[in-house]
Amino acid sequence: MENASRSAEAASIKQPREVTGYPWPAELMANANLPFRPADALVTTQNPPDFGWPFVPGADGYRLELARDAAFDGGATASAEPAINFYNFPHVLEEGTWHWRVRFHTPETGWSAWSDVRKFRIAEGSVPFPVPPVDELLARMERAHPRVWTNPRELEAFRERRLHGVAKTVFEHARDSVLSRMEDPLPPDPTFPYMDRSISSVSPEWVKALQDLRKYADAALDHLLKAAFVYLIGGRPRDRRAR
Repeated sequence: MENASRSAEAASIKQPREVTGYPWPAELMANANLPFRPADALVTTQNPPDFGWPFVPGADGYRLELARDAAFDGGATASAEPAINFYNFPHVLEEGTWHWRVRFHTPETGWSAWSDVRKFRIAEGSVPFPVPPVDELLARMERAHPRVWTNPRELEAFRERRLHGVAKTVFEHARDSVLSRMEDPLPPDPTFPYMDRSISSVSPEWVKALQDLRKYADAALDHLLKAAFVYLIGGRPRDRRAR
């Protein structure tokens, strides 16, 4: 039944015209912010692995295909047509070696050529990691807060965990980190030199500037998330330190 369901899923995805297409832009391949993943020859215990590839400016869709043989002579065993440049399958794959490829579509020129075929191996004893469609995940989301680390029904039990064992150590470490920076001034607003899009979004300069911006933002966000975590579990850090 499961195999039949997968076959029906693959058949339901429209098949693009089997044409050679134009190649992936060389600049894009050299300076992509998101590389092809899983990396070629990866051995993974996550089943299925995360898939991603370079963002193509102007693309309105992609086609991802997986097969057991590198030549894809038997067609795609699993496939998808996401609108964005990453994807997670909603079902597990058989363990062993797989091959994958992807191509993109633009309204002006149609389908591109396929990317290089890459392979990965799902190790024996893999951990299932199917990801439901985004609409299904959103439907499961809690309507009330909190809805990140826990939920309203389990909040008190979650808070109690800070009093014992490893959870106590983790909470106290996070609390001390927050307290050590309570008097820090707010960081200045970051700048980005290419807001006017004066250069290509896949050029080396753009990618480097974006990476620097993310490093700056990630440091500030890490502190904010720790503060939110401490507040959720223990209330105001200063109040809890005195207890």
